[in-house]
Amino acid sequence: MHEFDWDDEKNAYLEKTRGISFEDVLFHIQNGDVLDIIRHPNESRYP
Repeated sequence: MHEFDWDDEKNAYLEKTRGISFEDVLFHIQNGDVLDIIRHPNESRYP
């Protein structure tokens, strides 16, 4: 199992502004869920 450490202030900010926490993200990644797939706006530089 990997150890994850994040900033509590940033986590609280995410929860307040976006309604999601690092714990939520970690849970979904560990369960193989896809949160979202977003193309980079500069695909010529970042294919």
